[in-house]
Amino acid sequence: MSMTRLPVLHLSSAPLNVDPPHVVLQREFARRQGERIDAPGTASTSRAPEQPRAEAGVYAIRNRATGRVYVSGDLDVDMALACDRAALKSKQHRNDALQDEWNWYGEDAFSFDVVARVEPRADGKTRGKLAQMLEAMREQLRSYGTTGYNHRVRVPF
Repeated sequence: MSMTRLPVLHLSSAPLNVDPPHVVLQREFARRQGERIDAPGTASTSRAPEQPRAEAGVYAIRNRATGRVYVSGDLDVDMALACDRAALKSKQHRNDALQDEWNWYGEDAFSFDVVARVEPRADGKTRGKLAQMLEAMREQLRSYGTTGYNHRVRVPF
């Protein structure tokens, strides 16, 4: 019996760079605005001139079995909703509690709805209006604590 030596892996002792939640959310928000990622099974998002512009808005994902709700928003609300649905189906959603209940109850127990659209502003300050509407809708739909999936994290704009 000959013993083969396996190579030794040397791991860096440098500390991991763990960003606070608001920095991660801000980076995700910027990533979504900079590059459009197609949800699996959907057509490309390159828009032809005759198609309407993306609309900013707030959407809710509701678990009809438990009554819990996840509320989020984006400058392209329809694409964000499709991306969240695709992430849930591929078991890669960023909200672990929502993903766990999706895995347990199944797709049929959830509804996906756009709950508010933000009118585009002439001065280009749609992001601020979206952030205000998102916070208001989270409070109104009680998406925090035991009745929801959201966590209280403020993202500076």
